[in-house]
Amino acid sequence: MHRLSGQPAGYLVDLCLEIAKALGPNINPQFVRVPAAQRFEYIGSGSRKFWEISVSDTEVTVRFGRIGTAGTEQTKKFSDATRARREADKLINEKLKKGYTEAD
Repeated sequence: MHRLSGQPAGYLVDLCLEIAKALGPNINPQFVRVPAAQRFEYIGSGSRKFWEISVSDTEVTVRFGRIGTAGTEQTKKFSDATRARREADKLINEKLKKGYTEAD
C-alpha cells in the first residue's frame, strides 16, 4: 500500500495492472488486503515448533507445526471483528506463557 494514498502499490501491483491492460478494457483488477501473520517459535527441550496467527475481519487463522514444514492451518469464525481480535490476543498470550517467542 502506498503510505500516502492508501492505494495498492509496488512492482507486483504495477505488473498486474499492465497485464490487465493488455487483456482488454473489460478487465478490472481488484486488490484485497492480505493480513500479515504474527509468527512465534518455540525452540527447546528437543522441540523446534512454530505457531502463526492472523486476523481478517471476523476470522482468526492459526498455522502451526515443526519448523521447516508447512504445518497445519485452522480457521475459526466469530460473530464480529472485536471478538476475533480478543480471541487472537488470548491465544497469543497463551503461547507466550508456554515459552514461545515472536519471530522476526
